[in-house]
Amino acid sequence: MEIFESNEELQKEATAPLKENNIVAILENFGEVIFGGSYVYGTMVDRDIDIAVVVEKNIIRGKKLSTSY
Repeated sequence: MEIFESNEELQKEATAPLKENNIVAILENFGEVIFGGSYVYGTMVDRDIDIAVVVEKNIIRGKKLSTSY
């Protein structure tokens, strides 16, 4: 039971900055955002999030990454 409680707490900690900083919306400018790993499967034991962004070939070329979104 302790592992599940730890996972729930870690998922809450991980979700907060994603929402507060609009991370998904920013990444969606470049392609499809896919979450993976323990964040998705509910098995978090450490503070990390696996995020992949599927982009079309050369879509980033000419785009400027910025924190001003």
